[in-house]
Amino acid sequence: MGGKFTFPLVQQPAVYEPHSYFTSTGTRIRSFERTENPNPYEEIFSEFCQAMIAERRKLTAAKQIFQDADIATIAEKYPNWDASFALDMKAQFQTFDVNQDGFIDFRELCLKLDEFGDHTSEDTRRLWFDEADEDQSQGIEFWEFLKLIDNIQKGTESAAARGLADLIEHTNQGIHSMRQLNVLQQMKQGLF
Repeated sequence: MGGKFTFPLVQQPAVYEPHSYFTSTGTRIRSFERTENPNPYEEIFSEFCQAMIAERRKLTAAKQIFQDADIATIAEKYPNWDASFALDMKAQFQTFDVNQDGFIDFRELCLKLDEFGDHTSEDTRRLWFDEADEDQSQGIEFWEFLKLIDNIQKGTESAAARGLADLIEHTNQGIHSMRQLNVLQQMKQGLF
């Protein structure tokens, strides 16, 4: 049987950048600087990406704030809370933050309120949300959430936020009760 000498077929990888960005061996040129003027498409694409990058940085920062908030930091800011309550508040925030991006946005708030059986109007919910979102970032950050909880405990929340306060307290009781169960009890209750 005569063998035929062949070379394996190798497909060129898909490259979405100009070949001038690379050497002849395919390694990227690190010190490459663009010398030509961008065309209108590149300008539009760059503007579009800048907005997405800024949004991504904002979400990453919010997620990092939540991750960096340990019990000692929370206890320092809110000395009347014990460690168990601080853990409950982190769990409560995660309950409302459906996509775990470090913000509770209005859609997530409405979704969770519906899940918990709240029948308030969208206008009332918007009022609650706007009051909790102090920096008007279109999302309730972790420290804003903790401040809302602290105001609820002190009784200094507004009349508009009282309904949200009642719901958060009810949910917190459920989370605290769940944390008291052992693993077997949690499995029997269908929590896993």
